[in-house]
Amino acid sequence: LSALGRFGVSFQEPLRSFLEALQVVAFDLGDFVLLGCVFPVSALADFGAMLFLILSFVVVLLAIHVIVVLLRHRSQFRERQPALLSSVGSMMMLFFTPLVVVATRPFQCSLNPNGQWT
Repeated sequence: LSALGRFGVSFQEPLRSFLEALQVVAFDLGDFVLLGCVFPVSALADFGAMLFLILSFVVVLLAIHVIVVLLRHRSQFRERQPALLSSVGSMMMLFFTPLVVVATRPFQCSLNPNGQWT
């Protein structure tokens, strides 16, 4: 729901207050990947940075899982596989909306053939 705030539409109360309250818990990866502040980036580079960030989180999660299974569960990787898959699935659900927002960013404010911006 916090993605509705990106549309630039002026919502009426109580929806406006509800969307403002959601901004507190909104997870926007754009806040972490601020390459545009250092040098100009294309939409493709922005999307690539987002994918790299997600892949980095998965690699860190995998490393933590391997260490925990080795130390606490006596190398029983087969028995602990559902925990890893659940964690990776939860992470993918967490990153789905920010990834879609970054992927659709180039289509926002585009000049149409009739001369209007949408």
